[in-house]
Amino acid sequence: MSIIIKSVNLNSKKEIYKFLEIAGSSLLKFRYFDTRDTDVLQNHLLTLLGYEGNKPVAYGHLDTEEGKLWLGICIAENYKGWGFGKEIMNNLVKKFNNQSPYDSLYLSVDRDNHAAISLYDKFHFSTIEENELHYIMRLDR
Repeated sequence: MSIIIKSVNLNSKKEIYKFLEIAGSSLLKFRYFDTRDTDVLQNHLLTLLGYEGNKPVAYGHLDTEEGKLWLGICIAENYKGWGFGKEIMNNLVKKFNNQSPYDSLYLSVDRDNHAAISLYDKFHFSTIEENELHYIMRLDR
């Protein structure tokens, strides 16, 4: 199995919808598109899809909102543990470090999403805020 990561844009909406159909229960923790249309891709600094063959099974983005740069990532439920999360994170963090005008990168993660928190820890994100449901984590350059 080889992991293929591709940068996508607004013209790739069909692929994003395909990913959302495949993602399954992972969307219970990744609620980004619950409140946003796919037109939001035009505001992204970077949007990525990870493929297993021709099937989009992983998603990641760098999005600006309220003057901050936010990272979002989701791996389809049947593809967790295959290395897609690490590869998507490598690409997103590299873009942040090398080409972003921002000094910090933020993300929000559910407190009970231990696999994601472990991944973010490996990339040196620090918890800066918490409530009953989630943590806000930050990576500084």
